[in-house]
Order: sequence, then C-alpha cells, then structure tokens
Amino acid sequence: MSTTAQRVEPNKSRKGAGIVRLLLLLVAITAVILAYRNPAVRSVLSQEGIVRFVRESGPWAPVLFVLVYTAWVTLFLPAIVMTGAGSLLFPVLPAVGYIVVGATLGASVSFLVARMAGRNFVARLLRGKVAAWDEGLARNGFLFVLYSRLLYVPFTYYNFAAGLTKVGFWDFFWGTLLGVIPGTFIWVLFFGRIEELTHVVLDAPSKMIGLRSVGSLLVHEPRYLLPVALMVVSLIIPILVKRTHAFVQTRRESRREF
Repeated sequence: MSTTAQRVEPNKSRKGAGIVRLLLLLVAITAVILAYRNPAVRSVLSQEGIVRFVRESGPWAPVLFVLVYTAWVTLFLPAIVMTGAGSLLFPVLPAVGYIVVGATLGASVSFLVARMAGRNFVARLLRGKVAAWDEGLARNGFLFVLYSRLLYVPFTYYNFAAGLTKVGFWDFFWGTLLGVIPGTFIWVLFFGRIEELTHVVLDAPSKMIGLRSVGSLLVHEPRYLLPVALMVVSLIIPILVKRTHAFVQTRRESRREF
C-alpha cells in the first residue's frame, strides 16, 4: 500500500468517527427534547416538583440545587425552569449566586461534550469566510460569549453550538459566568415579584379586587417596578457593550497606525 493510501485511510476513519459522534449527540438532544414534551415527564420535571425535591434535602438544598441545575442544562432542558425554581427556593442574592454557578457549570459541561463530539468534524467542513469567522471567534471568544449571554441568546442550545466553534474553553467559561449575572438577577426578581402578586390575587375576597390591588402595586410600589426597569436596562447593556468594543478596536487600530 502506498504512503498516500495509508494516510487516506486514517483520515477517512477519523472523519467517519466524527460523523458518528456528532450524529449521536444530535440523536441524544432530539430524544431529550421529545421526552420532555411528554406530559407525564413534564409533570415530574415541573418547576413545582423541583422546588419540592430540593426543599426536602434540608441544609443540602443549595448544593443539590446547583447539581440539579448543572445536570438540567447538560441534558438540553430549558434553563428558565430551574431559574424560576431557584427564585422560589432562596432569597434573591443567594438565588442569583446558586443559579449562576449551576448555569455556568452546566454550560461548561455541554460545551465540552459538543467539543469532543463534533468539533473536529465541523472544523473539516469550514471553508472560506466561515473558516475566517471561526478564527475570529478564537481571537475574540470572551467578548463574543459575553455579548451573546447579555443578548439572551437561547442558553441551552448556545452551549452546544459554541462547543462546535473555535472559541476557547476559558473564554467560554468566563464569558458565561459574567454574562449571565445581569439576566439572572433580573429574572430572579421578576419571578419573586410574580409569586407575591399571585398571592395577592389568590388571597383577595374576589379576583377583581385582587387584580385591582395588583394594578395599584405595579403603579405605586417601586419594588414591583424595579424588575421592569432592570429588564429595559438589560436590553441597553448589549448596545453599550458593542459600542465599547467598537471604540476599543478603533483606538487599537489608530495606535497601530502611529
């Protein structure tokens, strides 16, 4: 067998293995999504069920919550369910801390799974502008991930998609850790206030009186307006980040010219 033929065979073998790994990952994602859509499964994995399960662990509740959040994200399940559960289980600041840790760990595991399963295969397919774009991600991975997190890009699927690019692991890790903090804080406040307003309606003599009370609270109580204000700010942050990045890049280029 010629040297060229000997080289081709291992390349074909690696390519075939890459296709198989990527297909298995896609099959696993599809299977979990379909299973989660089953009403029986969703009733078991409901937000109320998670809250009840974690509360029963007593002093180990924070550790258990972080572990469940990590596994939840790794299994392609919607992170917003766990975020809502965390807001019901813990006070605001501890909830934000636990959610950020669980989300970052789950995202990191998902990233590594995708990296090992399909990165090499995807890299062989990249050509031209797409390959140049991938190289750009490698150079600016942290800012790319940070900006994506601030933009509320779908959390679970983004973790796997990022693993197929050339973004470095630590760029992904720190970009995720810092990028999810603002949104997590906003969502925890939002879920907490929604629970309070729900109790106002349920405890009122009638639904109409309850709704009027809720309307009054939303208008006159700053603590209920705060989540809305923060949501608006969170939409502005990505614009500020983008402009800051553009400004820094312009300054760098101007310095190089001199």
